[in-house]
Amino acid sequence: MEDYILKEIDKIGLILQKIAIKLKIMDENKANAGCTMIDIKAAFTEYGLNFDPAAVLSEKHPVSFLVDTLHLSDEALELFVLTMLHSDIPEASKQRLLSDAITYLDSKDTYSFSLHSMMSKTL
Repeated sequence: MEDYILKEIDKIGLILQKIAIKLKIMDENKANAGCTMIDIKAAFTEYGLNFDPAAVLSEKHPVSFLVDTLHLSDEALELFVLTMLHSDIPEASKQRLLSDAITYLDSKDTYSFSLHSMMSKTL
């Protein structure tokens, strides 16, 4: 049942993406391209935040670092992790970050459908 729900959530996301492309809210070429670490760092810099995502990934426990240092909310943490998963970081770093985030959120009894669905895609 859980797999079915996760697949349905993924379908909804794809439908929303197609609608956004059709409404010209999202560029079709960029929809599948993801982003680079340079793009992510530039976005933080644009908003006046001196933040290096690569430094976060070099931490032993990147999620603890984000929560303890930047005081990210669960929602902000989830968004950051999803952004990083769609970037050009190495697959091993993606797996470590995803696993760390799921472990952290599960320990708080906060279930992330988005992150768990990403985990099921990688197994």
